[in-house]
Amino acid sequence: MIPTFMTGWTPELQAAAIGAVIGGLLGILGAIFGGWIQGRTWYGYELKRAAGEKRERAIQMALEWAANGRKDSFRRADLHGADLRGANLGRPKGGQGADLSYSDLRGADLTGASMWGCDLQGAHLEQFGWRRKAAKLSGTHLENANLSNAVLSCTTLSNANLEFADLSGADLSHADLRAAWLGISQDEFLWSLEREQELRAEENPDSEEWAKIGKVAILKNAKLYKANLERATLNGANLRNADLRWANLRGANLYGSDLTGANLQHTDLRDAELRHAKLRGADLRGADLRVAKPDLRSMVGFTSGDVPEITEADAYEGIEWHDAKWNVRTKWQPWIAPTKWLVGFLPPEEATRMPQ
Repeated sequence: MIPTFMTGWTPELQAAAIGAVIGGLLGILGAIFGGWIQGRTWYGYELKRAAGEKRERAIQMALEWAANGRKDSFRRADLHGADLRGANLGRPKGGQGADLSYSDLRGADLTGASMWGCDLQGAHLEQFGWRRKAAKLSGTHLENANLSNAVLSCTTLSNANLEFADLSGADLSHADLRAAWLGISQDEFLWSLEREQELRAEENPDSEEWAKIGKVAILKNAKLYKANLERATLNGANLRNADLRWANLRGANLYGSDLTGANLQHTDLRDAELRHAKLRGADLRGADLRVAKPDLRSMVGFTSGDVPEITEADAYEGIEWHDAKWNVRTKWQPWIAPTKWLVGFLPPEEATRMPQ
C-alpha cells in the first residue's frame, strides 16, 4: 500500500523512496544487532579473562601452599590444566592436607605429587569432552586422602599409592589403575587379622591401635566399570557393592578383600589372588576366575617343616561364596558368556547358578 503523499510520484520515485526507507530500517537494525554481538563478545572475553586470572591465582596459591605450608582452602577452585607435578600438598603422619573438595582438576598434571591426607571429596578429575583431558595422577601419593564421590573416570592412576584412601562412591570408570596400591601387603593383612583377635581378647584394648588395625582403602559403591586394575594391590580392600563390570583385575592382589554384593560381570580375574575374599552375593556371570595356583610361601599356616601338596582348588581357599551368582553356556545359547573356573573346579553349593 502506497502512502497518500506518494500518489503523485512516478513508480520509479516511489520504489526508490520505499527502498531508502527499508534500507534505513535494516541499517538501524543491523547496527543494533552488531552492537549487541560486540557487547556479548566483549563480555564473554572479560569473563574468560577474569576466570583465567582467578585460575592463575589459585594455581599460584597451590604452589605457595606446597612450598610454604599455607592453610588456604581450594574448595571449588578452578585448577583445570594446572601443572602441579611433584607438588607437596599433603600432610604426612596423620596431618590434614590441602582442601581441594569439589575443585576442578580436569587436565591437571599431578604426576608424582604428594597429596597425603588431602580432601578431594566431590572433585572433578575426569575427561570432559574433547577439550579437557583427564587428570594425570601416575605415581601420586594419595594415602589417607578423601576421594569420596570424586569423578575420576578416564584418569591415569598407574603406580599411585591410595593406601587407606576413601574412594566410596567415586567414579573410576575407564580409569588406569595398573599396579596401583589400594590395600596393604598380604603379610600386613595376616598380621592385622591376628592382632585384631588379640585385641578382641583384651579387656581394655589400645583404642589408637584398634583404629589402625585392618584400615584399608574404601571402595564401597565405587564405579569401576572397565577400569584397568591389572596387578593392583587390593589386599583387604573394601569393595562392597562396587561396579566392576568388564574391569581388568588380571594378576591383582585381592587377598581377604570384601567384594560382597559387587558386580563382577565379565570381569577378568585371571591369575588374581582371591583367597579368603568375601564374594557373598557377588555377580560373577561371565567373569573369568581362572586364578593362579598360590605360591607355597603364601599358604596360611605353612611352616618350613611342612610340604603340603598344592592343587588348583587351593586358589579358592577360604572364599565366601554364599549367594554368589554364576552361569554356564549351553549349545543352544552360544551368545551367553559363562563364568570360567579352573579345570575340574565345581562351584560350591552355596553359590547360585543363575538360569538363562
